[in-house]
Amino acid sequence: MMKEGVFREKVESISLLKSLLRLGRREEILELLSEGFCARCKGLLESRFENLSNGKFYKLSSSNGKFCSVDSLNLCSPDKSSTSSRKKRHLHEHTTESSAQALEPLSSARHQINYSDNLPALKKRCLREHTAESSAHALEPLSSARHQMNYSDNLSALKKRRLHEHTAESSAQALEPLSSARHQMNYSDNLPALVNCRQHSWDESEASLSDEFNDMSRVRRKDFKHLKMIDGSLINIVKGLELHTRVFNELEQKEIVEYVYKLQRLGQNGYLRARTYSQPKKWMRGKGRVTIQFGCCYNYGKDKKGSRPGIMRDKEVDPLPPMFKNMIKRLVKWHVLPPTCVPNSCIVNIYDKDDCIPPHIDHHDFLRPFCTVSFLTECNILFGSRLEIIGPGEFSGQIAIPLPVGSVLVLNGNGANIAQHCVPAVHGKRISITFRKMDVSKMPFNFRHDPELQGLQPLVCSPSTRPHAQQVQRPNLIQQNKRVSH
Repeated sequence: MMKEGVFREKVESISLLKSLLRLGRREEILELLSEGFCARCKGLLESRFENLSNGKFYKLSSSNGKFCSVDSLNLCSPDKSSTSSRKKRHLHEHTTESSAQALEPLSSARHQINYSDNLPALKKRCLREHTAESSAHALEPLSSARHQMNYSDNLSALKKRRLHEHTAESSAQALEPLSSARHQMNYSDNLPALVNCRQHSWDESEASLSDEFNDMSRVRRKDFKHLKMIDGSLINIVKGLELHTRVFNELEQKEIVEYVYKLQRLGQNGYLRARTYSQPKKWMRGKGRVTIQFGCCYNYGKDKKGSRPGIMRDKEVDPLPPMFKNMIKRLVKWHVLPPTCVPNSCIVNIYDKDDCIPPHIDHHDFLRPFCTVSFLTECNILFGSRLEIIGPGEFSGQIAIPLPVGSVLVLNGNGANIAQHCVPAVHGKRISITFRKMDVSKMPFNFRHDPELQGLQPLVCSPSTRPHAQQVQRPNLIQQNKRVSH
């Protein structure tokens, strides 16, 4: 401990001497310290001062000679002593003032040395201050960059997020229809976007009631008659068939067709449930019609697992999309379908050239009446008590009914339960949408009723909504043509 104390005192002495030497007043200091010394003592003092300032402590004790004793010194006279005291006081004041300005940091460092045993605290502090000052000026940009990099540890994640934001922004503009459909179809167990579900020009909510009555008054209905002897009785086997034309105008037809093709693309890309979309291979003429089912999964024939034709109650498909629900609303409001049989399922048939539908009677898992809407290409539908298969896609029947585009054929009564019907091979692309209501006892186990389709009622004519005088029809505002017999 004694040695350490001596070492600290020496270090402090060296620091003080170096500070005094930096003042550039070496001669004055020596003159002050050697005042009243003899020539020999002055030389000895100067030698020791030099060794001390250079840190050569080992030479202090070995310096030649010793100072003369106080008694033997030829001290100055009182006058000289007074002058020396004044010089000494003046020099002390000047030294103190200079030290307070030029050596203040170093003086502070000396105090810090006292608290760090055997450590070069002064050098450490100066280096720290210099580094901080340099970083604040010359290295500030680099420091800033390093600081920012701390927030970019995962650059790929940041790029991915920016790409996602850009994609979302683009989708909100260019893909808004599809994005809107994705949002509205979320209620269907993560069902992806189906189609643009914006309100269409034929949506009744956009038109005034009077305008809607005017549009509805243009609809034409046609009944059919074909007598056939069955079990000894002559009956009209197509009784209950109704063909409603002008239900959907050209613009509406175009929108519905585009909607269906969007559904087809989604099905091809795997965005619809497995049982919703079906596209069999075209292995022969008349085979390969694309079907899209909503509301329920219908099995057309006995399959490999032994399942019989009818609704598969344990299979799920996607629910009715918005466009089709709007179509159903119109069919009920415009007196095409009765409010007691509002459809809750549908099947879309997409035909290519030579595709067909073979002879059949719709399964009684579906209530009567039901209807089919035609688009793109007009074709004939055949009815008869017994239809004959001539060849692939070729059939023969007693009555052929043309199906204009935009028309709705309603099947009810004998036309739905006694007569078979089929669609021979078509000559071009065609789309049909068949709407049906399921028997409650045959519904899929997880089926949920759509609140939008509950409580629909047909429009009722009133004086305020009555169309122009020349267009006034029966209360249902549907003009009935004469029955056609074949």
